[in-house]
Order: sequence, then C-alpha cells, then structure tokens
Amino acid sequence: MGDMQDRRSEPRRTVISRVEVEWQDPDGAPRHAFAFIEDRSSSGVGMRIPNFIPVGTEIRIKGIRLDVRGVVRQCARAGYEYLVGVKLSAEHGQERQRA
Repeated sequence: MGDMQDRRSEPRRTVISRVEVEWQDPDGAPRHAFAFIEDRSSSGVGMRIPNFIPVGTEIRIKGIRLDVRGVVRQCARAGYEYLVGVKLSAEHGQERQRA
C-alpha cells in the first residue's frame, strides 16, 4: 500500500517556516493560530497547527514573505497537533517580496 507521497500530483519541497493562519469557525467567529509549514508545492502546503480546522474551511496563511489563501483538504490529529493539507487558491500568487 502506497503512502501519501505516492498520491501527490506535484513534487513537494521541505520548508520549515512559522506562519500565522486565519480562518472562521463554523459559527463565523474569526480564529487564528500559529503554525509551521513543513512542505510546499506550487499548489499546496502541509503544516502542523495546534487547532483542528474542518475540511473545506477557507484560510489565509501569512508569514514574513508569504501571504496566500487556500482551502483545507485534510486535517488529521498527530499527537497534540494536527497535520493540515491546504490547496492554495488559483489566485494565490507567489511569495510577496519585501525590500
């Protein structure tokens, strides 16, 4: 049986980056938490976060050179954290450049 890596349509690169994640809970209340992006492809990211975020939730990911939006595609418990897979929006653009 293949692992998740075998099912990926794009190669991922390892990245360790601390980011802030913003979303709305099912009741519409704004939420945010800090997370660590662990890997990234041109259309998605994998990250560890202390909060459960339901599949289908739209999120914003902000970092020093990153400001993108996407949709949670998977969220699985891993110890005291959650592994979250995010598909980036088509209009997510690239990392923002800072002078």
